[in-house]
Amino acid sequence: MVRKFIAFVLPALLLSCMGGGAYKETAVGYDVSSCKGIVWAVAVPDIDTLDYSRRVNILFAGDRVVVDTLYDGMEAQRNGASLLIKSMAPGVEYRVSGMSDDGSLSIVSECSPLLTLSGVSLAANGRDVLQVSSREVVVVRALGENSLSDRLLAEKGGKTDAVMNIMGRSLFIGDGHISISAGRRNALLCTDTLFVDGASVDVACAPGNALLLGRSAYMCGGSMRLSSSKDVIKGKVATFMLCGGTVDVDVSTEKADALQVERFGMAGGAFNVNARGAAADGIKAGWIALSGGAVAVRTAGDALFSDKKMDYSSA
Repeated sequence: MVRKFIAFVLPALLLSCMGGGAYKETAVGYDVSSCKGIVWAVAVPDIDTLDYSRRVNILFAGDRVVVDTLYDGMEAQRNGASLLIKSMAPGVEYRVSGMSDDGSLSIVSECSPLLTLSGVSLAANGRDVLQVSSREVVVVRALGENSLSDRLLAEKGGKTDAVMNIMGRSLFIGDGHISISAGRRNALLCTDTLFVDGASVDVACAPGNALLLGRSAYMCGGSMRLSSSKDVIKGKVATFMLCGGTVDVDVSTEKADALQVERFGMAGGAFNVNARGAAADGIKAGWIALSGGAVAVRTAGDALFSDKKMDYSSA
């Protein structure tokens, strides 16, 4: 069973922001309304994987893909090793395995789907490799080693193109590993709130963002090792809150940010940044609150001179 986690750790941040913690005298410019917004805006998914009593096995085998079962309210469309599943059926686990050098999977589900990646290796040419959308929570479970990558064909990908594209609220669980490599644009795109309670996610390269957030991310378990050519973790209006797990971010491009969000908070876990690019930033946020955990930001990038500002910008 997936545990509820966000509601238990946020009161510590709330207390410090409202002046009830040890940081009262040194806090500058805390916005109490923002703190309350973080606490009450989070609808924590209440998920039990045992509720997914029906399973659809999806096996990629080179230039084809095999689906063993379709339940009432489901339809599948195939084109070589590309598969689209549309579903109105509840309680369905989609277990994906196998290998394809040019395969992709799209799942459009009215009900909350459980997507289990179980030893799958997928690559696609000029399109998203894995795309899942739902009005409810998309649960991604990682088992064993999994690899997802796309290749650039002709023109560079658009701003919302990603190897792994999750449309809707999402929850990552499991003790497996997901390795993502982007050739077009972004590695992982989450259009709504992302919750991480497990799994290990690695992004070694992406010409865009390693993790692009449409809203916010809350992490209490698992790990992320992220690197990209532009801002590594980006969410202009997003909250990124860490209360467990480990995030390692490496940025080597000049003027890029390891983390660029509206609000950053920590109540536990570890957030490690290595900024090697010239004038690269470690953490860029309009609002920061720390009440626990460990943050390490190491900068080694050169300074850049700005003709406009007539000044140097350093890492």
